[in-house]
Amino acid sequence: MLKYVHLVRGTPGVAAIRNGCGSRVRTRMRSFHEVAMGVVSAGVGQTGRRVVPQMDTRLLVLQLVLNEVGVPLKINSLEDRKAIQKCVYLAQRAGADLGYRFGWYQYGPYSAALTRDYFALVSARGERGEVEQYALAPAVRKKLEPLSKVIGSPTEAGMKRPEWLELLASVDFLQVVSKLPKERVVETLNRSGKERFVPSVDTAEQALAKAGLPAA
Repeated sequence: MLKYVHLVRGTPGVAAIRNGCGSRVRTRMRSFHEVAMGVVSAGVGQTGRRVVPQMDTRLLVLQLVLNEVGVPLKINSLEDRKAIQKCVYLAQRAGADLGYRFGWYQYGPYSAALTRDYFALVSARGERGEVEQYALAPAVRKKLEPLSKVIGSPTEAGMKRPEWLELLASVDFLQVVSKLPKERVVETLNRSGKERFVPSVDTAEQALAKAGLPAA
């Protein structure tokens, strides 16, 4: 049986957990960003008591988001790691804020903290089976549903998924975060060695709009 556990924002380092009866229990977390996601559903043991995750909450939610949008936790190649970076950037733009902050780098939006976390997640192999006891809450899944469909359609631009994700995240970052007009987006892509993406900027804009992430 799954119950919803609300991890709400509060004092840094502390998460307030609301159980099925509506009461609140305060539990110490390692950092504020570990609970930046809003809601997860947690398995309940036979005694009716909430099952406390052994896995770091931040890593648990990261794995759940990757599962939801259909991007595997693979980090063996640069393409694998790019896919995770761009996927999480787009998921946060869709409303699933895991607390990562991104800057513009060679391959588009990049977060050093996310890099540390997906390496840590791969290392937590013994605990990853616990993920099956949890699920993102319906409200979060609803936000990610349009994005997951767009992520799964790279053939629209004739690209493999890592390239498609790099294109989507790059166009979105330049338009929304850097607030560049379209002509400056094209200039930046050319300067950044992403000339191959320029003919597909319109396609990316249309896909982002379908995902609920319009430029304006």
